[in-house]
Amino acid sequence: MKVAIIHYHLATSGVSSVIERASRELTRRGIAHVILVGQCSQGMAETLPVRVVDGLAYSDAPLDPQGAENILDALRVAATDALGAPPDLWHFHNHSLGKNRAIPLIVSILASQRERLLLQIHDLAEDGRPENSRNISDIPNLYPIAPQIHYAFINSRDRHHFIKAGLPAANAHLMPNPVSDADSIPRTTSKTPNTPALLLCPARGIRRKNIGELILLTLLAPKGTRTAITLAPENSQWLAIHDRWEKFCDANHLPVEFAVVDRIAPNPNSDASFESWISHATHFITCSISEGFGLVFLESIAYGKPLIGRKIEHISNDLAKHGIEYDGLYEKILIPADWVPHAILEKHVKKSFTRLWQSWNREAGASECESVMVSMDHDGFLDFGNLPEALQETIIEKLLDPDHHAIPQLLINGRTRSLKAWIEDSLTQNHQTQAPQVPEAFTIAAYGEQTIAIHAVMMTQIPSPPAALDPNEILETFLVAGEFHFLKSTPDPNID
Repeated sequence: MKVAIIHYHLATSGVSSVIERASRELTRRGIAHVILVGQCSQGMAETLPVRVVDGLAYSDAPLDPQGAENILDALRVAATDALGAPPDLWHFHNHSLGKNRAIPLIVSILASQRERLLLQIHDLAEDGRPENSRNISDIPNLYPIAPQIHYAFINSRDRHHFIKAGLPAANAHLMPNPVSDADSIPRTTSKTPNTPALLLCPARGIRRKNIGELILLTLLAPKGTRTAITLAPENSQWLAIHDRWEKFCDANHLPVEFAVVDRIAPNPNSDASFESWISHATHFITCSISEGFGLVFLESIAYGKPLIGRKIEHISNDLAKHGIEYDGLYEKILIPADWVPHAILEKHVKKSFTRLWQSWNREAGASECESVMVSMDHDGFLDFGNLPEALQETIIEKLLDPDHHAIPQLLINGRTRSLKAWIEDSLTQNHQTQAPQVPEAFTIAAYGEQTIAIHAVMMTQIPSPPAALDPNEILETFLVAGEFHFLKSTPDPNID
């Protein structure tokens, strides 16, 4: 069996890490494969079977079917040259994310030619990425279905949505991301009661990571606590928000460091590598409001780091099936509603909600906006995590005022408690131990075994002409007025 793996790039990202780990496992098991990408870091190009093909990298350029045919021809040439024969199976990662029109058009063409396709969904444009909508909204057969076309999902929620929309369950595989071996990370001694905490957010500081909440928690943490975010966004829109927060922290002398990896060392006697930051961190922290998989929840186990922060329900549900539960994560940070004038909140809602709906060619009526306002009211409180950055800033500034003494509350396990008391208690949970055993389902070996098993099943399918799911049915599972979230909408640069 010969496999062609296609993605936009192989650079620093979660999907790239998955592809790298899968490739090494396929090589170990003797499976002939090639990785076809638009861009590749030098390190990966030197150690993996990679071919760079022009036209696959992130792009907003318009592209017609003939342009996609030309890129597909280049893919076929590169794959055949690398494998010695045309691939038996094409394995696409995030084909429908909308980062480049070429890839979903190529998938549509290959589907019409009855090629075997494995479409692995890590992230969805429909799930809070409205800026990508223009690249997929008119793609024919965005989600093709046929016996020889299978899908892999990294969480049960997305799999359920696609099955509900008409994808046969036998062709819909739950395929969690593999966790890397943490043995190469040196262990530091456990934090002592007198040692300030170092909270590490091992992620790229994009908008959905909810940077304002990381800052809020740092502000209310015991004196001396530091927080570090490992990487900056690459997208210019998200980078502007990231940089605004960095300037805010500098101006207010808040101990939050940004894009620290390979730039700043955790202490004067260490280097600035990712491994060094992990080694010196006392805790991992996540305030993300949306994740496809949420690797940090498993990495905290692999690296033996206590995890604090915000719970994501569908990820918690999947992990609980493997015996992994985080009772100390909260559902919401509750801010008294009168801290944000109603008229100002309503203005933000109308602007952001309308922009979100319009990006998907939907009309946002008054009743939908009212539904959003109702859904945001939690018995007289607002969730800090579901506020735009400008309003998050005003709340942090309020808490910086020495004359202000009210403290936000947490909703945790269905009950409320003081945020300040919670974080003080959480930072005493500082047992830095040898890594417990990551469940077998999340190991690289299990991932390789499952990948090969899916490929083998697909090779037995008799190719048939494809049909397609209705993409509107997928969109409507995510575009729900009562579930609107500011940090999953398009930011408005003209509103403060």
